[in-house]
Amino acid sequence: MVEKMANQPALEPYELIVGNASECTKLLAAALTEGHPVQVEMSNDAILFYSRFENELERMEDIVAGRFLEIGPLDPPVGNIRIRRSEYVNLHFFTTRHVAEAQVKFLEMSPTRCIRLSVPEKLFLNRQKRTAFRVDVEPSWRLTVKVIRPSGISFLANPLDLSIGGMRLVTLGPVPKMSNNARIEVVVDWKERGIQATAKAKILQQIPVAGNISFRLQFLISSSKQAQLFENLVTALQRRRIEKRKELFGKT
Repeated sequence: MVEKMANQPALEPYELIVGNASECTKLLAAALTEGHPVQVEMSNDAILFYSRFENELERMEDIVAGRFLEIGPLDPPVGNIRIRRSEYVNLHFFTTRHVAEAQVKFLEMSPTRCIRLSVPEKLFLNRQKRTAFRVDVEPSWRLTVKVIRPSGISFLANPLDLSIGGMRLVTLGPVPKMSNNARIEVVVDWKERGIQATAKAKILQQIPVAGNISFRLQFLISSSKQAQLFENLVTALQRRRIEKRKELFGKT
């Protein structure tokens, strides 16, 4: 059953609540099989941790039976100790069309040191939106983006804007055919500032632009190191924009 959001105590208003066990299982199965990263927030910790769902077949059987949901060890590793003392755990992950959140509880560590959590009774869904602060990127700053397909085929592109959550870019010449929701890897390199950031990403939208293609991407951040690199990159871009304003208007 999919319900409209009522008075739910949450961080933000949700568009949908999925409260039917079968529907929840379908959404979790998609996240497991597609290898989505999982962001983990704990009730007694201000740090955002990262992990991935364990996607073996027997894990799906455990979810269907309501025994447990299993994720890999947390990054940063200190979370593997702190999660035991957490009153509740918020999981934040992606489906094809939505950003999903589930509130669960810590159960136990598995023999392989994975983390077993209670199976969520509900999933809270929002449609995928760009909410992070976006910085326009100028060609003179000479950032480069390399896009890599799972097959290993790659091509270059110029970034148009960038945020911690994703980016918009335009290709340089012909590119292989790709569809929306396709998974890729992007390497963003700003040699002038010595910053390089790499992440898995998902294609949200494609628009033809003067013989090339403009892509809008969503990053699938899977570690604290990745998150920090993209935060550093966005901060450096903001500083470069401030420097440009000073150059144009002579402000100090």
